[in-house]
Amino acid sequence: DAMAAASCPDGEYRLGKLKVRVRDGVPRLVSNKAIAGSTLTMDVAARRGRFELGMPWTQVARASAGNAATCMGLSNVGEIVVGKSADFALLSYRGELSAVVKSGVVMPEVATGTV
Repeated sequence: DAMAAASCPDGEYRLGKLKVRVRDGVPRLVSNKAIAGSTLTMDVAARRGRFELGMPWTQVARASAGNAATCMGLSNVGEIVVGKSADFALLSYRGELSAVVKSGVVMPEVATGTV
């Protein structure tokens, strides 16, 4: 449930009509200081799973893609197997984004830093 401020610096943002202030990466409503979603991105979540929790990369992939696809009832994504859509992000061993594949095609935006 990452909001628009994911990957952005601390500051003020909007969540619909609500004003949100992000401080130390935590988004809170300006009106009542309630937590307003998350700024966690999938690559950071994957790195935390792998390096802070010690999960193997296969488990990280299943947790980040497979479980989400299953929960949403999506049968053509969520794992890399014959017959499913080849949509995935490729991370380096250190967990840094190195490529994005959409429908089996490597997206050039990663190489140019525009993703």
